[in-house]
Amino acid sequence: MRRATFVTAALAGAGVLAGASTAYATLAPRMHELAPDETGVLACHVAWDGSARAPVLDHREGSGCAGFTGASVDGQGRINVTHTYDPVVAIIVTPDEAAAGRGLTAGASGGSARTMLTVTDARVGRRLYLHTERDADRVGSGSGWWLVITNDAR
Repeated sequence: MRRATFVTAALAGAGVLAGASTAYATLAPRMHELAPDETGVLACHVAWDGSARAPVLDHREGSGCAGFTGASVDGQGRINVTHTYDPVVAIIVTPDEAAAGRGLTAGASGGSARTMLTVTDARVGRRLYLHTERDADRVGSGSGWWLVITNDAR
């Protein structure tokens, strides 16, 4: 009886290993589909204008924003940033020193020529709905996020 259990376990383990190998084998070619010279990188500082209660693309020297076309707040209270390149391969969003000091972080979602940022305030322990005055005022002037987008430039 013990031998049968061992054999069953060994066969199950081999099946798992074979499945993992097969899964890796199907992913391996996809890793090499996009060469480094076929990618582009966009970077922009998305600042918050406290008086307008709205995001703005920071075009000051050193802030970049080439390829970015606009920023606004949508009906769900997220920051929407539009850019000229599509499709998106990866998105990184980092709070600037003012936002970090206020406990504000943001998570990015996208994949097309529009990236949505959902802002969270650690001081109140929840996401902010920036289309409301109360939450928009929590951000304050001078806060912002650095947005780095890697895109498929083929």
